[in-house]
Amino acid sequence: MFKSPGHRTYEYKPRFWDEKKERKAELERLVEEARSGNLAEGRRSEKFRQEIGEKWGSKRSTRSRGSSSHSIRFVMIFGVLCGLVWLFLHWD
Repeated sequence: MFKSPGHRTYEYKPRFWDEKKERKAELERLVEEARSGNLAEGRRSEKFRQEIGEKWGSKRSTRSRGSSSHSIRFVMIFGVLCGLVWLFLHWD
């Protein structure tokens, strides 16, 4: 009377990323480039950019920026609440 749905299949290909293997391959490539003495122009600029980024990142902390905004927000909310309490107590 009713047609039953057939067996449905799908192709599932799990993806796996091995960070250690990728890092090792990158280091081997860098060692090979250093031994040969010729870095590709793109690699040279990439390396320079990475070094500059690391130096700038170590001097500037994102945590301190975030904590200062939290402090300002806390002071503003505390001030508004104190003002509301004062108004409530001195209501004539």
